[in-house]
Amino acid sequence: MPAGVRGRRSGLAPAGHGGRQADLGADRGRRNGLRDRERAPARAGGPRVPARPLVAGRFWSLLPVVHFLKRISSGEPATPNAHNACFVIDDPNLRFSSYGCVSFPDLARDARECGYHVAVATIPLDLLLPGRGAVGVVRTFRSELSLAVHGNDHVYRELERRRSAAEADRLILSADARVPRFEERAGISIERVMCPPHGGCGPETLAALFRCGFLGLAASRPFPWDGFADQRRWRLGGWLPAQLAGGGLPVMPRYHLSRHPDDLVFRAFLGQPLMVYCHHEDLCDGLEPLRAAAARAAEVGDVRWMSLASIAGANALFREQDGVATVALHSRDLRIPRPAAPTHPSRGGTPHSRSGRPGETGGGRRETRCAGRCRRQCGDRALEPATGSRASDSALGAWPTSSRDE
Repeated sequence: MPAGVRGRRSGLAPAGHGGRQADLGADRGRRNGLRDRERAPARAGGPRVPARPLVAGRFWSLLPVVHFLKRISSGEPATPNAHNACFVIDDPNLRFSSYGCVSFPDLARDARECGYHVAVATIPLDLLLPGRGAVGVVRTFRSELSLAVHGNDHVYRELERRRSAAEADRLILSADARVPRFEERAGISIERVMCPPHGGCGPETLAALFRCGFLGLAASRPFPWDGFADQRRWRLGGWLPAQLAGGGLPVMPRYHLSRHPDDLVFRAFLGQPLMVYCHHEDLCDGLEPLRAAAARAAEVGDVRWMSLASIAGANALFREQDGVATVALHSRDLRIPRPAAPTHPSRGGTPHSRSGRPGETGGGRRETRCAGRCRRQCGDRALEPATGSRASDSALGAWPTSSRDE
């Protein structure tokens, strides 16, 4: 078992994290045992919704079972895989050297001193006027700070509401048109990883993100839209390093900074990337919550802090046994050193079709054509850019600016 799990008493929390409450939750988890996984509220006319076991005080009863299944299914890896990690701060713009409670120079210096990485999920609508101070910090501290996409206009349920495929394409291509103009003016890049506002993204928008060449989506739910009712078929949703949806777009799990730090332990044990997000108001008392989470992550083993695009490009599970290296793909653009042993690729999760419904694949190799201007990788085969519709940026009007959801 990993060093971060071995020998730890379940629910034991560091000082300042509600240790007594976590102990009581762990006691309840031990009494209930595996029933925590089975208990789920019933919905009239629909399937049972599985309980959420990946929370502190509940997952410890599942740990021996998961460890046993991993051992009998594929054996233990010769060397433990490193855990990829990243902090994400939603909403900040780069007009000034600070945004709310976050000072970009202080954040960058603290990240360099403590060895962590922060991805700033910025709104494309706010990219019109980049400030020299903030841009200079990001350019100087490239190893500590990176940028990602956070919606387009940041209005209510922007990515989650139902829309046609053409409407979804226009929305994503609008964001994708604003980003390059900012990159040209500021001289820094924004990674094509979407952090959806309020964690919601509908199946039509997921498919549009895939067609437009985005590398992935970081969300707290494996199927990040209301009304998903296929839990019975997707029992491992939320347990994998990423869930492929929308035709093959990796939905990578992330969770809030206020969650119990012991959540990092079990997620690392499952091989998930350690992606923790917050907003600027969560750092009003300083950067200590980031330092504490980074220190807790360091206890689970070898942790590599990197940007969201780097995580999306290395999101795979490796195992070498009997002279054969097995790679479970959870990425559409995997960029890793070739193993010395013969490689057997396997699909980490069955993608959804473009309509959002589960779609079957024919094995480890799968070719898909994406509408976009750049060359991508999907599984282990190269994708040529397909000729797709191009949409210019939507006109900047008063409605998105005045009615956006902060």
